[in-house]
Formats: sequence, C-alpha cells, structure tokens
Amino acid sequence: MWNSSKVHVHLGLEKPIRILHLTDIHIVLANDDESDAHKAFAAWRQPVFDVSGSTPAQLLEEALDYGKSFDCTVITGDVVDNVSQGNFDEMRRIFKDRDFMFCIGNHEYLQVERHQVRTHECIAAKEEMWDELQSIFKHDIGFDSRIVGGVNLITVDNALLAWTKDIYEKFQAEVAKGYPILVFSHAPVECCTERYRGHLQRYGYTEEEIELSFKITEYLGNEPMIKGFFAGHCHMYKDAPFHGKPNYWAGALFNRELTEITID
Repeated sequence: MWNSSKVHVHLGLEKPIRILHLTDIHIVLANDDESDAHKAFAAWRQPVFDVSGSTPAQLLEEALDYGKSFDCTVITGDVVDNVSQGNFDEMRRIFKDRDFMFCIGNHEYLQVERHQVRTHECIAAKEEMWDELQSIFKHDIGFDSRIVGGVNLITVDNALLAWTKDIYEKFQAEVAKGYPILVFSHAPVECCTERYRGHLQRYGYTEEEIELSFKITEYLGNEPMIKGFFAGHCHMYKDAPFHGKPNYWAGALFNRELTEITID
C-alpha cells in the first residue's frame, strides 16, 4: 500500500525506536459557503493531488493509523494546500485526539484571492495566519521537542527558509539537555544557506536576520549533539548528507510515500 523509504540512523541506543515521517499531504477543500475563488482554486488543484486512488485526507488518516505501531509520528508541513475554512475544518477533524509532532509548511498559510494564489512567501502572510493555525494544534507549530527512547526529536519552522534568533536560543537549550537530537523541518536544511539569500530578501528578512540564519545553519551542521536532519517540501525522497550528518528528504504522502526511520 505505501511507497515506504526505510532509513536507519545509528546512535548507540540500548533499545531501537521507530519514527514515522509524513509530509506534503496537500488536502484541497472549500466549504459551500466559501468564496467562488476558493471553490475554483480547489476544483483546479484537487486533480493535482488526488492521484493515488485515495484522497489526501484519506491517506493522512490511514497513515496516522499506521503510525500507531511506531514510537512517534512526525508531520513536516503542507498538510493542506492553501488557507480555506474547508481545509482548516478538515485538519481539526483529522487531528482531534491524535498524538503526533508537527511543524508548519509554507502551504499552511497560502491564501487565495480573486481566483489567484496571493503571494504567500513573505513574513507578513505567515504572521497573518499564525494564531489560527496554532489553534488547530496542541503543541507549538514553530518549535517543539520530545524525548523518545533517549533521542530528542525536534520539529522546527523553516518554511520561509530561515531560522530566527528565538529558534537559535531554543536549539541551544535543547542541546544543553544532553540527548542526541534529530531535527525535523519542512524545508531541507540546505535551503537555509547562502544559495537562497535572494529568496530571504524577497520574503522580507533584513540583512542582519539573513546573516544570523546562515550562522544558525552552520551551528546546526557543526553541533555534535545534532545527529541528523529530516524534511519534506520537495515531494521526493533523497539521501543527501549535510556536514557529514544524515539528511533525508521525505516523499509526498499524496503519492503514498512515507519514511520509516529506525534509530538504534
């Protein structure tokens, strides 16, 4: 049923643990009372993601049920394709009473206006939707951590390809706990490097914030307690070490792709 990528990370644990990594589901719904623009957008985008014989929402529910046999399930964003009441209602329905970790993706705050996708890749657009998105989830969608079997799993927002001062301080506090860390984010860690400076400038970051973000990327790559990285965003599986550390991109769930991680 699943196109499953198997990943093994060796950390020297006494007992192995298993993590299910899901990403890029892209539910596309619009309620009857929403705007014509939302309905038209949903009608246009649904065929893009309804490609597996099941809807993205059905796949997400099935994958979350599958995740019950794992020690933790982590979702790295783009659960929905755009901002709509239909999409947000569906997230609330599916996630109610579920246990998982989550970080935001860029499509969680993509907005529809006049039959067009409004430019969503900017700080203001994310800030505009943040409180409503946060209300759907039990834990912090910007930065969360959980110790599972002696490993510190961290979910962190980098949907705009940048880290912030607040995130830097939180990483340092997690490192001080003394557990090996695996980082889960929406965009791959290599997207938070000099190569993407132009993107960050367009998104509205200052030069000081951009330089700090690059500094944080180097910190993450060089910090001994941070053992590996997992991300989505690219809709493809890839094994691409970063600073010599394990670094994996997960395939998109709308294609029935998921990643099963064994840590020992």
